[in-house]
Amino acid sequence: MVDYESGSRRRRLVATAALVGAVSVAGSAAAQTAEAPVALEEIIVTALKRGVALRDAAAAISVVDGEDLQTQQIETLTDLAAGIPSLQIGQAAGVSYVTLRGVSLDSIVGGVEGAVAIHSDGVYLSQATRMDFLLLDAGSVEVLRGPQGTLYGRNATAGAINVTPNRPSGDFGGYVNLSYGNFSTARGEAAITGPLAGERILGRIAVLAEKRGEGYARNVVSGAELGTNEQFGARASLRLLPREDVTLDVSGFHFESRNSEAFQVARGPVGASQLFFNPGFAAYPQSFDPRRPGFNSDPKVKEKSRGLLLVGEWVISPQVTLKSNTSYTDLQDSHVGIDCDGSAIPACTANAVQRSRSVQQEVDLKMSLFDQRLSWIVGAFYDKDRGDHRQSFPFANGLNLGGFPLPDNTAFSEYSVQHTKSLAAFTDATLKLTDVWSLYGGARASRDKRDIVLSSGLENTATQQFFAGCTNAPQSLEYSNVSGKAGLQARITPSSQAYGQWQTGFKAGGFNAAECGGSFKPETITSYEAGYKARFLDGRVDLALSAFHYDYQNIQIGQQFGLAYRVVNVPKAKIDGLELEATVRPFSRVQVDGQVSFLDARFGELSSFDPLEIGAPIKVLDGHRLNRAPRVSGMVGLQQTWPLAGGELTARGEVTFTSRYYFRPFNQPKDSQAGYTTGNAFLTFRPADSDLQLRAFVRNIADTTILSAIFSQDFVQNLQGQYQPPRTFGVGLSHRF
Repeated sequence: MVDYESGSRRRRLVATAALVGAVSVAGSAAAQTAEAPVALEEIIVTALKRGVALRDAAAAISVVDGEDLQTQQIETLTDLAAGIPSLQIGQAAGVSYVTLRGVSLDSIVGGVEGAVAIHSDGVYLSQATRMDFLLLDAGSVEVLRGPQGTLYGRNATAGAINVTPNRPSGDFGGYVNLSYGNFSTARGEAAITGPLAGERILGRIAVLAEKRGEGYARNVVSGAELGTNEQFGARASLRLLPREDVTLDVSGFHFESRNSEAFQVARGPVGASQLFFNPGFAAYPQSFDPRRPGFNSDPKVKEKSRGLLLVGEWVISPQVTLKSNTSYTDLQDSHVGIDCDGSAIPACTANAVQRSRSVQQEVDLKMSLFDQRLSWIVGAFYDKDRGDHRQSFPFANGLNLGGFPLPDNTAFSEYSVQHTKSLAAFTDATLKLTDVWSLYGGARASRDKRDIVLSSGLENTATQQFFAGCTNAPQSLEYSNVSGKAGLQARITPSSQAYGQWQTGFKAGGFNAAECGGSFKPETITSYEAGYKARFLDGRVDLALSAFHYDYQNIQIGQQFGLAYRVVNVPKAKIDGLELEATVRPFSRVQVDGQVSFLDARFGELSSFDPLEIGAPIKVLDGHRLNRAPRVSGMVGLQQTWPLAGGELTARGEVTFTSRYYFRPFNQPKDSQAGYTTGNAFLTFRPADSDLQLRAFVRNIADTTILSAIFSQDFVQNLQGQYQPPRTFGVGLSHRF
């Protein structure tokens, strides 16, 4: 196998050395700066369903605000990951693979939900589709690490990501952001806000348009460019203030994209057994270069997302607030012409269409009692979801699968309709025992009911009839769970605190849509965590440290069995970790920030055969590392602003690094992304007495080839990888008014 992940080590070292050198020069300049230090800004988070200062929250939370999103050119969820401890994000096959602390989504089966609960403005998005549209006009992104079973319920075993858009303002204003970069990438984003009817009705609208006209890869067989992208989105919101104590927020979003990014490249030649049964495969050239692959079909992806949200808040008294969230979301995507084997061999193509429609209602009652010594939330949640999934793998005529010749016009197909109803009640409270000690905890009881009607198996594409498998087969599942949390917090000084806590999380079970009658059980996590947060040196240093241990049970992992891809439950695993975040402002115009994570995430009991090794015995995988869980990862950034004639210049450099991590539990080099170091750099010039900003940026300076996901295919006995885009760079212009 050709190791394209290693790339040119010399090129990486030179690029990284240049970045480190730039950071060192900036640091030397900072040491000579005579300006007085300025304290770091206080950050208020709402991820715990109440407003609290970040350094006072008894939880591992990271925040990226709207200004940082713009300064650091964060436009996708993948861009977000570098600055968050223990967070890995890869997008492949139309799915966002989000991993926190080694707990991840590990399946592409229709209807399977992620382990990180992703919320947009308080709305839970159950399906793990691409969600870059969430960052349109975003005011902040909050990432909670660790199971959040109490406040967020099912599918938050790893944690939660909350994206909060900018709100309508009573003052007229807005912005325009324009940028142009390599691969002929043009992007425009704009927003406008202000009063619509005095002070009682406020409005805001934001729009986005982007086109990447050139691909970052080329199909050497067809000549088509791969990696092109065109997207459009809009978000509109109204804030109604009928009374001083009542606020109504009505919002909606619509997002569409067309791209050719969903291509998987073969990572090695076709297996010998398949060549034996299909000797004609040897006549087709194979390319393992992720930028120059060879396919017999070109991918076409369409995505559409839209939603409506009504949020009502009634301040009943200074101590009691009632809040209601009502929402409807509709997430759709289609993938056509995806080459199954990742090469020019005409084995098969994949076509998939899926749609998820969800109605949700949540009601929270927040109370502050006994002279604000008790903060208490009680609430209820309801979710009704319908998922439609159609997937088909048409095989080439004459294909022989391991000694079984397939009839002409044969496809492996799966058509399903799933209905999910989820009902939960929860409570969460913090009791201030003394000025130093606080006790906190909560519980959530939930019940899920899932139904599916499934047709799956071998289909004659000419007659559209199944001749092996099942047709319109119904199946039902019900799960109940009680998740809890208990912790003790100590206010060590007015600017430092420590906490210790126990909490649990629950991820729903479901159906194996590619297997008649197949299902998988819920997975659960029990977490033990200790944390310390402090602000010192006159507010110039923020420090957050957390250590944790997970007992992880019934882990849901995806495996390929013949033609079927299904989810199985692994009995148990253990995860131990340590995370450190720090921000230092030694001078008013200088900031150093960074994070580092150490993970030891291993399966406790796992035995499995490798579907790529026909005839090989079952392998004992106890102690193997969990998927997407590097031992070490982190980022170091340095930012400095210089006053110049006619304005000021801000420069920021980032070095990101990770050790090797795996995509399959067999933990072989071919299953992994090699460790790497790369970086990002950003320049912003602000002319004096102007609302303009001129920007330049480069991401992935070392041009490292980074895997997003690895897939295995039995019928060609090889692995395919989908890769992140290469180095990107460009310039931008922003205007605020």
